[in-house]
Amino acid sequence: MDNQRVVLDPGAAAFGVAMVRARNLSDEGVMERLREGDANALPILFDRFYRLVLKIALRILRDAGEAEDLMQEVFLEIFKKAAQFDPAKGSVKTWILQYAYHRSLSRRQYLALRNFYDRQQITEGEVSESNSVSVSWRGLTFQE
Repeated sequence: MDNQRVVLDPGAAAFGVAMVRARNLSDEGVMERLREGDANALPILFDRFYRLVLKIALRILRDAGEAEDLMQEVFLEIFKKAAQFDPAKGSVKTWILQYAYHRSLSRRQYLALRNFYDRQQITEGEVSESNSVSVSWRGLTFQE
């Protein structure tokens, strides 16, 4: 194999070149590709903005699991509703962050109505400090 390049999957090489070109696009360019139905643009948008969306969700929801779920939901909805983005009204970053902010507030209200934030956490130390022999929480003992 003197000076011969072996390409196992020609599609993979073309995909790699397309991804490099797409990464060089502006945020508005990536959104345009999403509007055109190019699903390969979503990971690029995700890489650029997932930290900001997660940070907003964490600050509002105050629960890492809920924040991660919300972040995934936000990007899925952005993919589905990319046609609604209007560059004349603001930047992609602003649109995504407003979307994340309002979805986080809605999710927090939903969780608060279901007493998600009112749960009492009983630690092992609190149980051992108690004078009662059969300390239970919602019908379960600490050992259960």
